[in-house]
Amino acid sequence: MSIVTRPRRRIGTILAALAVTISLIGCSSQTTLSKDQAAAKITAAQTTHADLAKRASAADALAAKLAKQATLLEAEVAKGQAAQAKAESTRDAAKSSLAAAQSAASASAASAQAAAASQAQAASTAAAQAHQPQAQTPAGGHAPVNHGDMNTAATGRIVGNANSKIYHVPGQAGYRMNSANAVYFNSEAEAQAAGYRKSLR
Repeated sequence: MSIVTRPRRRIGTILAALAVTISLIGCSSQTTLSKDQAAAKITAAQTTHADLAKRASAADALAAKLAKQATLLEAEVAKGQAAQAKAESTRDAAKSSLAAAQSAASASAASAQAAAASQAQAASTAAAQAHQPQAQTPAGGHAPVNHGDMNTAATGRIVGNANSKIYHVPGQAGYRMNSANAVYFNSEAEAQAAGYRKSLR
């Protein structure tokens, strides 16, 4: 081997060793960068976790607030339903009271009308009797002939005379009387209850 060849071989060995060293340094740098990146990712993950925990806490607080509001709303709804039920009960009681008052008023009005009609009829009968001319007995002692404007036989009904308190039924002999004194009945029992007696002829 020549003297020139040896230095060349040494230079090649040195260059190879230098290449290995540079390669190791590069690997070391890459490893360091990977650790830094991992640390950054861990930090970011921790930040995200803290943010998520904070958001979860805020969500829990909001959920508690909403639950409280829901409870208050349910209480208000129950209160409103109770008030509505009470109002409906009061309304029904008022309707019942009004119906009872109307019924009592109707009964009172009917009673008053019946009383007024009875009084009017009594007044009319009294007035007719007051204006009825008294029959005069002729000197010969015979009873006067009644020349009234109606005949009881022509009415076809039970008719009484308010002056004599005598009633006639269809089929009996006709009797002439003033129509102002006529009182009509639906049955003999009704006439007798009013104080009339049946005609004998």
